Parts: sequence; C-alpha cells; structure tokens
Amino acid sequence: MYVLVIERTADRRATHAWRLAKDFDLTKYQRRASVRLGEGRIVRVSLDAAGCERQYDICVPECQARTSIHQVDKYIYDTTQYGPWRTGKWSYCRTACMKQLANCLGDAGREPLKFEVIDTAVDWLERHPDALALGAVVVIAGVAFSVAACGGGIVLLAPVLLFAEVPQ
Repeated sequence: MYVLVIERTADRRATHAWRLAKDFDLTKYQRRASVRLGEGRIVRVSLDAAGCERQYDICVPECQARTSIHQVDKYIYDTTQYGPWRTGKWSYCRTACMKQLANCLGDAGREPLKFEVIDTAVDWLERHPDALALGAVVVIAGVAFSVAACGGGIVLLAPVLLFAEVPQ
C-alpha cells in the first residue's frame, strides 16, 4: 500500500510522490485519525453533533478534577488570565471545553473531499494544502484517505484502511 506525500518546496511550489506505507510509522498518527476494525466494521473518523456534545460532557468534569494544569485540545492555560490552577480551573475548563465543542460542531458532518481521478486530486491538493485538517477524509477514485500529517510544508494522505486493526 502507498501513501501520498505532498510537499511544498522552498520556492513555494508543491511536489507529490507516492511512497510505500511501510516507510512511515503510522502508529504515531493513529490516535488522531483513528479508524478501528474491532468487530468487522469501520467506525467514523469524525464526530457527529451528539458525539461532540458527549465529548463536552466528559471534558469539563475531567478537566476540573485534575490537580495540576491540564491542557484542553489546543487551548493553553494562562495564569495571567485565570490565576492559580486550583481556583482558575473552573472558569478555564468550561471556556476551553466550550471552544473545543464549537470547533467539533463546526467540523461535524462535514462531507469528505471527493475526486474521480488522481490527477485532479493531486493538482487540487498541491494548490490547497492549508485547506486540509488533520483527520480530514479525502476520497480519490473511490479510495478513502485520511490526512495523517499536515503542516510544515508537508501533507501526508494515507489510505484509511492503514489505520484499521484486524481482529485477532
């Protein structure tokens, strides 16, 4: 199996290459773009609105129960805004978890990008590398790919089935 690597060069042009999946350690991406085949089925990569709300219902009490600073998603605890953790965590956790919920709801139900042929997909992906988010799904000629890495001038698209675990 292959992964598609799109890389931005120093002169801002994009190049792409198909590389063998075995050359990449995809286990470090598995947590963010997790797809499991535990009982013979593939589970959705992204959450729906109900899943986002369940995530929020877990986030606030879990965050507030922590005795040391806990980072929620990309929202960093700021002592100048919230004060010491033991007193500021109540406000921080509600605020950060609410922001996480809003982002999740914004992504919920988003349709995957779909392309009929590989050349069209590669051309579009080379021109719009910043339009993809980690875990986004791109369907090329009927094959579902997940964005396994993005940023730093590189986008790595791996077939979703590479993240699946076959039941033992």
